[in-house]
Amino acid sequence: MATGVSEESEVTVIDHLTLDISAINENLRLARLVVAGLGTTHGATIDDLENLRIATDEICSHLIANVTSDDRLSLSGVVLCNGPNSAPTVCVHAFVATNEASGVLEDLAEVILEAVTDSYGIDTEHMPATGSWHQVDDEFRLDLGDACDPEAGGGAGRGTEFNDAEFNDAVGLNGWFTLGLVDAVSRAQGHC
Repeated sequence: MATGVSEESEVTVIDHLTLDISAINENLRLARLVVAGLGTTHGATIDDLENLRIATDEICSHLIANVTSDDRLSLSGVVLCNGPNSAPTVCVHAFVATNEASGVLEDLAEVILEAVTDSYGIDTEHMPATGSWHQVDDEFRLDLGDACDPEAGGGAGRGTEFNDAEFNDAVGLNGWFTLGLVDAVSRAQGHC
């Protein structure tokens, strides 16, 4: 699971969490609560918390829809900062092992994620991703290796879907999103 940042980055990890639960809809509440708790600790507003809960629900619901009730949902969250007076960014990565991976989000889920996150993506992988977070322009993105490299046939960024023919036999599904807590800086200078 992605819990760090790329080595060439000047970004700092200020908090992280991991959660491993049964991949069932009844556990979505726990995933939402844990991610919202991470945001609360780092100055999230009520609107930020609601956006974190909604994004967690959309990403995890998509992953859970692709597995059986015996499977596990692994979730990691990190809070990243890009300097002493920058806004913290909550980055969440979820993974399920499945042979039926669908890298395509429903249209409504895409509209929702576009509205409540800074960036998001769904990617198929051969195994649980051990990627790292890196900054591109003003957004953090999950780097899952070649799966998120546009030159290698994948993609990373806002609304990324990866569904390359070479990964048709994939045994895993990754989902991720980021949300910057912009108001945290104005309410508590130097929060990072």
